[in-house]
Amino acid sequence: MGGGAGLAGRSGDAAIQQARLVTECSSKNDRLVLLNAELLESWRGKGVFDALRQREPVLGLGAVQMFNRAQDYRDKAETERFIPRVEGN
Repeated sequence: MGGGAGLAGRSGDAAIQQARLVTECSSKNDRLVLLNAELLESWRGKGVFDALRQREPVLGLGAVQMFNRAQDYRDKAETERFIPRVEGN
């Protein structure tokens, strides 16, 4: 008849683990929102000269710079991907 205490303990552990996962997910979501705001702000500040430099055909340095910047943001976003890690039963 002592099984109820064990069940209550497991239920409490599950609730604690769920709260930890929700907190982790919320933190990552907050960082993604900031990352997106940063990205949008960089596009908002892009002028005509920036657009022309990106399309410069001789060396293509503007396109390379834009590719590298896009890759940096992709990497930052991937770092913030939420992957739930459920602890062993």
